[in-house]
Amino acid sequence: MARPRFHVIGDFFNTASRDATDSIFTNDIGVVGYVTPFRIYDALGIVDRTIAHSAPATAGRGMAGHEKQDLEYSCARQPTFVMYTVQLRPQPAGWPPYPAELVARVQADYGLKSVWLQDPQNRERGYFTYLERRR
Repeated sequence: MARPRFHVIGDFFNTASRDATDSIFTNDIGVVGYVTPFRIYDALGIVDRTIAHSAPATAGRGMAGHEKQDLEYSCARQPTFVMYTVQLRPQPAGWPPYPAELVARVQADYGLKSVWLQDPQNRERGYFTYLERRR
């Protein structure tokens, strides 16, 4: 039985795993957190007390439930992987649009990676792009 995209991405992370201490920083904590054994760092504060109790910087200007983020705090947690997109694209995506004060640090600490994935259930295929912490 084919599995939808989030399962395909979770399965990929299971094969990319380096050890039991791996972690993923993501906006999409659901399926990937369920199908991988990794610690999930929640970018939006849904299950992260620190972010959830912070004042949203973009209150009323973004998608409801997606307005609270603390990228400085999240980067300091040093996740193994950063899942910043869930799209499968015909070409690899570029670096995520981080604030200027974080760009150099993120690019020094992480490598931009892409892998070709196929989601037969949704008839999708393409490059899934993510960041992987340098060893």
